[in-house]
Amino acid sequence: MSLLSASKCVILLSDEGVTFYDAGSSRVVLLDTIPWFTEDFEETVAAFLGKRCRGKSVVVLNDMVEQHYRKERLPKASKLDEMSIIKRRVSAAFPSFPIRAALKMKEKAPRRDADAAPGDIYLFAAVPSSDNIQKILGALERANASLAGFTLLPVESSSMVGALSKKLLSKGAETPSTWTIFVGQHHGGGLRQVVTKNGELALTRMTSVSESDIDADQWSSDVISELRGTMSYLSRFGFDQNDGLDVIVIANSGVADHIADKIDFDCNLSVLTAPEAANLLKLKLGRQDDNRYADVLHVSWIANKRAPAMPLRSAVIDKIGVPAKIAMVACIALVIGCGYYGYTLYNNSVTWSESIKRLERENKNLESLRQEHAAEVEKKKAVGVDFMLIEKSTQFYESIDPGTMYPLPLLEKVAKALGPSLRLSSLDVAPVVLTPGQKDEDVKYDELGNPIPRTGPPPPNKFNVTLGFSFPPSLPVDQGVRQMQDLETRLREALPDHEVTVVKQVADLSYTGNFVGETTSAVAPPPTGGEKQNYEAQILIKGVLR
Repeated sequence: MSLLSASKCVILLSDEGVTFYDAGSSRVVLLDTIPWFTEDFEETVAAFLGKRCRGKSVVVLNDMVEQHYRKERLPKASKLDEMSIIKRRVSAAFPSFPIRAALKMKEKAPRRDADAAPGDIYLFAAVPSSDNIQKILGALERANASLAGFTLLPVESSSMVGALSKKLLSKGAETPSTWTIFVGQHHGGGLRQVVTKNGELALTRMTSVSESDIDADQWSSDVISELRGTMSYLSRFGFDQNDGLDVIVIANSGVADHIADKIDFDCNLSVLTAPEAANLLKLKLGRQDDNRYADVLHVSWIANKRAPAMPLRSAVIDKIGVPAKIAMVACIALVIGCGYYGYTLYNNSVTWSESIKRLERENKNLESLRQEHAAEVEKKKAVGVDFMLIEKSTQFYESIDPGTMYPLPLLEKVAKALGPSLRLSSLDVAPVVLTPGQKDEDVKYDELGNPIPRTGPPPPNKFNVTLGFSFPPSLPVDQGVRQMQDLETRLREALPDHEVTVVKQVADLSYTGNFVGETTSAVAPPPTGGEKQNYEAQILIKGVLR
C-alpha cells in the first residue's frame, strides 16, 4: 500500500476494456472505464493514472476470459530448492505464456494416492502476453505507477467466497458445504462464476448474460442456464451431491424469487445484493448506483488485502514502478534521516542474502543441466550419433592451416571417383619426406648438384594420401584387379596434377594373411585351410592438398 494514501487504485481488466476503482477502507468508487479500442490507449491510461491515482498503490485485477490453470504435486524439497523447482515446473507447464504464478494449496492428496511421492499440491496459473495485456503494462510503465500486484480475480476472490459461505452458514445452514458457487455480474456485462472446494479455487467461468435485469425472468433464466453448465463441469472435478453445495448469487432483490423458482438441483441458495454481501464480509462499499453488480465486492476484497495471494510475475511486471518506488525511498530518507541508512542496510542485507541463495540455486540448476546434457549425449551415442566425435572432428578441421593443407577438394574428387560400389577401408595422410640423397622435384640444381636458391615464395608442401580397400574373399581376383585399374584411371583424370599409383594390387603377394579365392595361379596358390581373409589393395596419391 502507498505510504501517501490509505486507498488503492484497482484496475479491473475485462475483455471490453479497463475499469478504474478508488478502493479504500470506507468506500469503493468507480472512476471510469476506458475501452481497449481507444485511440492512443497507453497515453490515455497513463494520463488518467497520473491525474486520478497519483500517490496510490495500483493493483491490477485480471477478469479476462483467457486464464489458464493447472494443479500439480511437487516433491518435498528444502527451502533453498523449492523456489527453483516451482519456477522450473511452472515454466514447463506454460512454456508459451511469459506471465505466470504459483500458489501452494491446502488441498491434501486423496487416499488412493498414498503410495505416490510425498509433496504439496500447487495451483499454477498463466495468462498470454496478448496485445491488451501489453497495452496496460505499457501504460503502467509510462505512468511510473507504484504497482502493488498484478493478479487474477478468481484466485484472489476464492477466499472471499469461502468467507461468505461461512457467514451464510451461521444464517441457517446445518452443516458446512464442501462446494460453493459464487455468481455475479460485472459492469462490463460478463457473468463471473467462482467455484471453490473447501474454500480454495476449483473452477471459474466467465460467460455472457443479459446486461439489464429489467426483465427479471429473462435474466434469471440466463443465470440458471449458466449454472447448469457449471454443474456439468463439476462432475469432472469429483463433485458428489452428498458433499453439499452452496450457490450465492449477487443480484437485485427483485430477481430472488425468479431464481429460486427456476433452479432445478439441490443446493443452499442465497441471493444477495452487493451491500448485503459486503455487510456479511465487513466490507464498506459506500453508496452504489446499482446494487446488482458484484465487481465492487471483488475490488473491495482485494483492496483490503495486505498483498495478493498469487501475484503474476514477468520481467516487464517486475520492473514497472521502479522509478516511483525509488523516489518514495528518497523522500522517506529526507524525513527520517538516520533511519533511512538503517533501512538501506537492512534492504541491502536482504538483497545480498537473496543473491547468494539465487546463485546457489542457479549453480544447482547448472549442474542438473550438465547431467541432463551428458545423459542426452550418451543416448545419442547409443543410437550411432557421437556428438563428442563430431565436435572434436570439427575442432581439428578448423585448426588446419589452409596455407599448408586443405584436403576437402581432393577428398571430394576421390569420393566421386569411387562411385556407388567402392568404399574405403582406410585413409592415411602423411607429408612427403625425402630420404637421404633424394632430390626434391620442386628444387632446381646447378651442374655440381647444389640446389639453386628460390627467389619467389616457397613451394607448397606435398602429401602422400594412401587409400585402402578391402574386398571379400568371394570376389574373383581378376574382377578386383580391374576395379583398381579403373579407379586408378578415374583418379588420374580427376587429379591431373597429382601422381596416382596402385601400390598394392588385389591378390598381390604382399597381402596380409592367407590368400583364398575362386581363382588360383602361381602367385595365388590354393588355400590349405584356415580362416578366409579379405583381399587388400592400396592406391597412393602424391601431391599438394589444396
